[in-house]
Amino acid sequence: MFKKIMVAVDGSENSYLAVDNAVGMASLNNGKVDVISVIPQNMHVWSDSSNSEYLNYRKKYYKDIHSKIAEKMKKAGVEYTSIIKNGHIGSMICEEAEKLGVDVIVIGSRGLSNVSRVILGSVSSYVAASAKCSVLIVK
Repeated sequence: MFKKIMVAVDGSENSYLAVDNAVGMASLNNGKVDVISVIPQNMHVWSDSSNSEYLNYRKKYYKDIHSKIAEKMKKAGVEYTSIIKNGHIGSMICEEAEKLGVDVIVIGSRGLSNVSRVILGSVSSYVAASAKCSVLIVK
């Protein structure tokens, strides 16, 4: 039974499906959901000011997404926390999950073909291979 649930959100359709699954699990098990978004560390910017602008833009983007998710959580009566981090996306998700002692990470699949997945890699594949807890990949 999963009571401590982490859901990774990037604003994609699949990440919203992951939220729906996390809410469902938490509702059934009287669980808590940690909603996490990670601002990628490796975005190329030309100056410190543009880096700061980029970080501010992404923080606002994720705060807006988390606000919408908070409404869904409240409506379902699910306890939740909102986490926004900077860094390598997969690593940060796994590190936070371990630090918080979550039972399961729910994450959306990007739905790439097998060839594209091998060439590009993916956050969901990284998390599935690296997390120390269960992982549910939603598509």
